[in-house]
Amino acid sequence: MVSPSQQARVSKERLAASSAPALADGVGHPNRRPRETIGFSLLLVLHVLPIWCFSILATQDGPAHIYNGFALLHLSKAPFRLFYEVNQSFHSANWPAHLALGVLTTIFSPGFAEKTLQTAYVVAFALGFRHALARIAPRAPRVISWAAFPFVYSYPFHMGFYSYCLGIALFFIGLGSWATFRARPGTASGARWTVLLIVVFLFHPLPLVLLLVVPPVELGYRAALDLWRARSRARRRGAVFRGVLARAVRFSLWSAPALALHAVSAVGRGTRVEWQSPLRSAISLLMLSSLSSHDIRELFGSASIALLVWATAAWLLVTRRPRRLRMSDSWLAVALALLLAALFVPDKVSGGSLIKLRVEVLPYLVTLLWVGCEAMRRRIGTWQPKALAIASVFMIGLRLPVYARLSRDVAAHDAVLSSVLPQGSLVLPVRIGFPSDSLRIDVLLHALDRVSVERGIIDLGNYQAVQTYFPLRARPEIASSARNASELTWALCDHRAWEQLSPPPDYVVVTATKAMRRPLAGLISGPARPRGDCDRLAELGFPYPEVARTLDGAVRVYRLR
Repeated sequence: MVSPSQQARVSKERLAASSAPALADGVGHPNRRPRETIGFSLLLVLHVLPIWCFSILATQDGPAHIYNGFALLHLSKAPFRLFYEVNQSFHSANWPAHLALGVLTTIFSPGFAEKTLQTAYVVAFALGFRHALARIAPRAPRVISWAAFPFVYSYPFHMGFYSYCLGIALFFIGLGSWATFRARPGTASGARWTVLLIVVFLFHPLPLVLLLVVPPVELGYRAALDLWRARSRARRRGAVFRGVLARAVRFSLWSAPALALHAVSAVGRGTRVEWQSPLRSAISLLMLSSLSSHDIRELFGSASIALLVWATAAWLLVTRRPRRLRMSDSWLAVALALLLAALFVPDKVSGGSLIKLRVEVLPYLVTLLWVGCEAMRRRIGTWQPKALAIASVFMIGLRLPVYARLSRDVAAHDAVLSSVLPQGSLVLPVRIGFPSDSLRIDVLLHALDRVSVERGIIDLGNYQAVQTYFPLRARPEIASSARNASELTWALCDHRAWEQLSPPPDYVVVTATKAMRRPLAGLISGPARPRGDCDRLAELGFPYPEVARTLDGAVRVYRLR
């Protein structure tokens, strides 16, 4: 005779068995819903489209990376072998991006090569955050990964900091690797952690430093919480201390190679430090100005995104039941540490600049990972990540007209230079004012380098050749002249010094402000400059013939010899 309780147990087992195939096929599982995957894929395609909708998605330093990557792979050929050599010092980074651009420009045009690398970054960033979410919060709804899309097109990307941007994509992969290493320590997971740290260093040292901050903060929080819970049990406290010591030793040993590489690199770069006001940093952080690059209206969108992220985190904390600390709050502690870093770290250190604007988005993204941890413990709505995805689409819509204008400006600039600059010539770019239509991205600053790749031109203003932390550097016999030429790119009136360079330039490309910048631009990037910089060129009395100019007169080419 079967009792009612046994019948109920058998019924539950049969129900579980009948539902197992459905879960294995992904039906009803919050992390494997086909509609969510389709939605993520559509968002990813939508964020890649701006790169391919225009002839050029113009950035500020992107052409310089293209030029130096191309020259790096053509050092055996003239004229590059006469001016450049490989930087063999230990403190040079940026290698993977430069090598990738060098290979791509050997096969494709510079514009196509840059688009390929930009696409790789967008895909790697979105998938890297999704990977981190899957490792840190494996049972959280994957729709939370949609919340990362507003942070893709940030200020570092528009500046053309490709090595740093790809390093940040690897930063999220590193977060997932660390979560795995902490949960299942072993030789395999430790070796993966070490290799990943070294790869991140080769891309850029700043993501490496940020990644090395995460384990001590997370382990410290977990250890403090364990000790608090074991405060009345001496034996338990001893076990906690031993566990913390073992984890700290494992982290130190497996991180030592990358940490040693970074230490040597930092010493070689120098110790010059510049600070920014914490109040200014706090305002920038609260408004998330790192998402505002081209248009003042972006600032309202970025502030709304910041408000939504912090409001979501506050709501989750206020409505938590029971109200006590959890181990998963270690990621909130990491977000707080990154927040303090964005407020108080130097803005320039060891040759790197704009540190605060680079770090600014990371506290928000790590906070979203903590939201994923909260979603594993209780049912929360998915409207927040969907709202952030909608905000990202809105920001793209704001940027598209600016992308179109900048693409036309760069195309006109390239067309004029390609028509007059001969193969293998020496060219010095010179600036006056701020010629770009963008709020704070000067897309014409290094635009000469795109033409230089196509025509084998030597850019005498190549700033990367006179730095110590890029793969390519000027040859020792011309290093002093190259440094002087790089400084002269900002000295328009000192045109007599151009002929004193060794070797002197064949042509000088002068780029000037063509219009008044938008009102309110000074809130972010300084006061607006008046119209008329182009007209000043005629008053300077150049003794050199003008051989070409753009229709608006913003770009003018002079022949020196």
